[in-house]
Amino acid sequence: MKEYHALTLYDEPLIKITDGSKTEEYRSWPTNIRGDVILCATATKTHKGFACLMVEIYGCEHRGDHYAFLLRNVRAIKPVAVAGKQRFFKIEIEPNVIERGNLSQEEWFGLIDDAFIEAEPLLLKEKKRKEKNDDTGNIAKKKCETGDVTVGPGREGGENRDGR
Repeated sequence: MKEYHALTLYDEPLIKITDGSKTEEYRSWPTNIRGDVILCATATKTHKGFACLMVEIYGCEHRGDHYAFLLRNVRAIKPVAVAGKQRFFKIEIEPNVIERGNLSQEEWFGLIDDAFIEAEPLLLKEKKRKEKNDDTGNIAKKKCETGDVTVGPGREGGENRDGR
């Protein structure tokens, strides 16, 4: 596993970066980060957040009241569930790059779609794990609030070790 800087974006800009129609990412702050960066899709109502692209940031230019992060060498990676954050953040990941080779744009997007479908069980598994943890915590909290707590084997809430 290697540590990378990561940045979260909405789906539409990610698609434009993937198809080459977007080569700059605008932010209100500059960056000195250069080299490979992981781009993550922000969580939405339809999907959890996930890492999906690796790009090279090769520059940052001041443009009016914004800064343009200059992007090149775009590589799709097999999606990995990630909790995105604002600004840059660090993640440890072993990116599994999807090679484009001489594929047409349609074939390229088909590969990316397949990768997302393949990642779906991972994203659902992560969601179920978190829901289970939340449910466990909520059950314990509810039992404490109602006084329905078993302190140990054979003891009801409120009894001490000698049964009083």
